[in-house]
Amino acid sequence: MLYDFIIVGGGISGLYAAYELKKKGFKVLILEKAAVVGGTWSSFKYKTSTYELGPNTILSNSDELIALIEDLGMEDELLSSLLSSAKRYIYHHHKLIELRSNPLQLLNSGVLSTLGFLRIFLEPFFHKALSLRPAEQNLNTEESVRQFCERKFGLELTDVLVKTFLKGVWAGDISRLSANIALSNLVKLEKKSGSIFFGFIIDIFQGFISRVSKNLFKGVISDEVELESSLKQKFSKNKSTLSFKNGLQSLTQKMADELTESLKLNAEVESILKVHNENGENAELSIQEQYYYLLKTNQGDFKAKSVIIASPAYVAAKLLADLDSNVSASLASIEYAPIALCAYILPKSKLKKELKGFGFLSADDSMKVLGSIWASELFSERNLDDEYLHISFIGGALNTSIINKDTQEIWNELTVELSLIYKDWAKEPLQKEDFQLLDIKVLDKAIPQLNLGHGKLIEDLQKQLRADNSKIHLVGNYLKGVSIKDALRSVTQLNSYLA
Repeated sequence: MLYDFIIVGGGISGLYAAYELKKKGFKVLILEKAAVVGGTWSSFKYKTSTYELGPNTILSNSDELIALIEDLGMEDELLSSLLSSAKRYIYHHHKLIELRSNPLQLLNSGVLSTLGFLRIFLEPFFHKALSLRPAEQNLNTEESVRQFCERKFGLELTDVLVKTFLKGVWAGDISRLSANIALSNLVKLEKKSGSIFFGFIIDIFQGFISRVSKNLFKGVISDEVELESSLKQKFSKNKSTLSFKNGLQSLTQKMADELTESLKLNAEVESILKVHNENGENAELSIQEQYYYLLKTNQGDFKAKSVIIASPAYVAAKLLADLDSNVSASLASIEYAPIALCAYILPKSKLKKELKGFGFLSADDSMKVLGSIWASELFSERNLDDEYLHISFIGGALNTSIINKDTQEIWNELTVELSLIYKDWAKEPLQKEDFQLLDIKVLDKAIPQLNLGHGKLIEDLQKQLRADNSKIHLVGNYLKGVSIKDALRSVTQLNSYLA
């Protein structure tokens, strides 16, 4: 059988690509090397609660995601909580400090010094320095996250807050992460308005004018206006943290159920070959129709007019090695940060302070733990009577040594650090025996690092791929961003290109 599309990889990107293409009537096949779909999405039950050894929550800010949930009929399985309502903590100055959005409360918290706090308000005066000689002016020079934030907000805020926040997203090195990607919205605001602060004000004003105009338009000819879906309306005003009653894996499994006839598990792709049709060159066929792609797997060979590689960059690099060595080398150069995810139980009776909120991130560079998510507290439906269920993250681009440690060593180090972090909230000093380990999962290559030059690298390899192998496409979270929204958006952009 000659498929219209064969998709390599059954993670969220591959499943979404197959789901959307199949709806359009294409003959699609997903080849997934594992026995289950979902990639790193792994949900587990503990008593009446749930924990994830992969992405923990999703945000309601993705139009693709909201539309997909509705299309799959999963609204009744959703769990949601307002993103702004969950308390968040930072481990700094050897204690847990609650982060407040109110400026005065932030100042009083002690996270920043008075000078560090006041430096934020000088941001409009710190533009990119211009050379006196026009020939040396280069406003498009790419900055790292550290360079951008130190210039705009100062050293202290960058070291204490920015570096810490990005641990929770990228687990990366802000001296190398590209500001154009990791802080794309802030960079765009500066380019647009010269100042992030003024840019926010302008965007708020423009958004207000847009809403007024839209409401007036609806009032005049409401019958001709396409109304937003109920789910999109629900989350349009306030961002929410989302999951499902049985965990995030419910979403990928539901998609797999819809794609049963188009899904082959335990099928590892070993190579992709470009094969010319037996009829040779035919003037009646387009250049693209002169050939097809042959995918050799442990379950036999499969033919496709087009191939979508929805695997990590390092896997895509191996698959493209024989087809395009330059593209393969570019993909192989993309670094990944390792992460160890540890799920465990802590009895509530051991603490004198109630742990309510999202969790904490560590600003202390001497700590190996990046942060912890208080999984049983994210949604009221997952609360436990006498226990807390937490997930801690260790590793990252600045602590790659975890890949050489066994799980027992990782667990020992984590419990020592957790005992220090919670010392002020514990009734008595916490011991290793106070923590009950549920599971540890070590991902040698967990989060792609979109470092300086990454945008240009992706642009160049995409151009070369489309020039020489226009029927091979890439989707995934290593292209333009690591969020689930970015992964789904890469599929939407591919669909627009194919149209």
